[in-house]
Amino acid sequence: MSKFNSKKIIELLKNKFLSDKMVRNIAVVSGGTAIGQIANMMFTPIITRVYSPSEYGILSVFSSILLIFSFSSLKYELAIPIAKKEDESVNILSLSILVLSIISLSAGLIVTFFGEQVLNLLNAESLFPYRFFIPIGIFFQGLYLIFNQWMFRIKNFKIISKTRVTQNLIGNVIKVILGLLSFGGIGLIIGRIVSVSAGTLSFYKKFTNRKKGDVKVEWRKIKNLAIKYRDFPMFQATSTGVVHFRNQFPVLFLAPLFGTQIVGLYGLANTIVKIPMTLIGQSVMDVFFAEIASIGKEDPKKIKKLSNNLFKKLVLVGSLPMLVLLLVGPTLFSLAFGAEWVEAGVYARILSISILANLIFSPISKVFEVFRRQAAKFIIDASSLIIIASVFLSANIFNWNAEITILLYSISMALVYFTTYLTAQSILNKEIKK
Repeated sequence: MSKFNSKKIIELLKNKFLSDKMVRNIAVVSGGTAIGQIANMMFTPIITRVYSPSEYGILSVFSSILLIFSFSSLKYELAIPIAKKEDESVNILSLSILVLSIISLSAGLIVTFFGEQVLNLLNAESLFPYRFFIPIGIFFQGLYLIFNQWMFRIKNFKIISKTRVTQNLIGNVIKVILGLLSFGGIGLIIGRIVSVSAGTLSFYKKFTNRKKGDVKVEWRKIKNLAIKYRDFPMFQATSTGVVHFRNQFPVLFLAPLFGTQIVGLYGLANTIVKIPMTLIGQSVMDVFFAEIASIGKEDPKKIKKLSNNLFKKLVLVGSLPMLVLLLVGPTLFSLAFGAEWVEAGVYARILSISILANLIFSPISKVFEVFRRQAAKFIIDASSLIIIASVFLSANIFNWNAEITILLYSISMALVYFTTYLTAQSILNKEIKK
């Protein structure tokens, strides 16, 4: 009897999950991300004992700079999966690399001649000794993101999964080794650059080994495509820059308000609490985008059905880790990372509100790209930047402590994600009516 029930359960799982192609693809990408995150969790207790909170603060600021400049190819790479013809897609990839090279070179010139002034403006004075790593990080991060979109186009999720394991494993090993050799903040920075770029060579090999056909990279085509997809740099790139700048407000503005140590504590809290988002949410967003990009504008009803199914599943998956952090966050951080990191557990508890909202509401935001509604997304993101800036300005005026400031930031971000979700649903409903 029990044998029969076991077979029945296995058959049910196959029918419900393994028969769903998108769920299988999500599982493949999430699997690699999961192994990578396990590596992160294993290495983090070592890293927090090798480096001080102040040195971790330097890493947090450097990571923030890289995230802000993740639009370094002006988001042209997002058109790679959307393009209908391979010829067009290859030329968009070339356009993306050209733009990335120009921006990385410009960043190098800026940090060389105006590094101190620019870093002071960003409240990132601690990065001045490491300023030349900024353009290097921008370039290699951008190169990975460009070829990553080609992998989404051909739906090679296995290689994406492998790179996510490689990035976390090698990046963390480098951090530990350089920390033990007393490299200080530079060890964390080099490890971070490896973590955002490892796997690019594998992507490049897959790209060059494709069937070439009649595909040619031509300057005329690149120029025409730059004009055709100009809404990506106009709205998507601007929106991405705004979003990342908004998301890095705590790292950039907690330092002048409360000191570098608070930034280090916040940085660790933010890293750990984002594990569910990194593990599940990003994988879901990536696969969801690959799926709806192939569907295109022709079937908004199917896209809406996919998004609604994902939403229900993400609510169930995301609620448990949030509940754990809310109940025992400080205790977990103290046990895992040492007594000096207990306050990071308090911040993790607070941040779990916005992280859960990000997890369940963000995947549908890919609808803005497929239906070329980047302008609407930009309005939401620009408004959110004003809201978040107001939180930190108020913290300065009213002398709020770090906990209250981070709490208001977390609540504000949750409302922003919810607004984005409602707007994306509205776009789908309008497209269905057409």
